[in-house]
Amino acid sequence: MGNLYRVASIVSYKMIEQTVSLVQFRDHKVNGVVIPAKAVETLEASELSGLPVVIRVGAVDYRIGMIHRARKGRLEMFGDLVLEIEGSLEFEPVKDAEGEVSGIKPVKFVYQKEKSG
Repeated sequence: MGNLYRVASIVSYKMIEQTVSLVQFRDHKVNGVVIPAKAVETLEASELSGLPVVIRVGAVDYRIGMIHRARKGRLEMFGDLVLEIEGSLEFEPVKDAEGEVSGIKPVKFVYQKEKSG
């Protein structure tokens, strides 16, 4: 009969706060246009708060969280990202000699692209 995945699942939802470098105060090239460092330095930290954090897959952006707050350093701007990640354990049943389910065999833990609900 083949493998039956997700007969049941163990779901884990986690909010992770992580500090990362958002932008360095140097010249940037965007779509062939050079953005000078002085223009990048004028960016205010408040403008970044609430921006979505995405995973880009081809032409599609999957939202996985947001920038919670940002602050300027001497050479770059830092931010705290709040990542909302939901996943579940996929498994298949293990049957005994009589064909009854006696346990499970873990197959993989899968993170969802977007939080459901």
